[in-house]
Amino acid sequence: MRTFRVSDNITAQGKEGTVTSIQHSFTVVTTFDNRTVVIPNCKLSHEVIINISAKGSRRLYLQKAKQILDE
Repeated sequence: MRTFRVSDNITAQGKEGTVTSIQHSFTVVTTFDNRTVVIPNCKLSHEVIINISAKGSRRLYLQKAKQILDE
């Protein structure tokens, strides 16, 4: 089972971002603040990986969030 693919958004090793490359020995993730993180695959094989993209898109209701923050 493949846990993620290129272009998936993941959280792993304390980093969250988009998978841009999967190589034999490492995976490259671009964080949402545009930093490149190279993670060795041996680390990923022993780590919990959250695939944010696995269940489709997430919706954020900004109006509701703003109301909550304003309270």
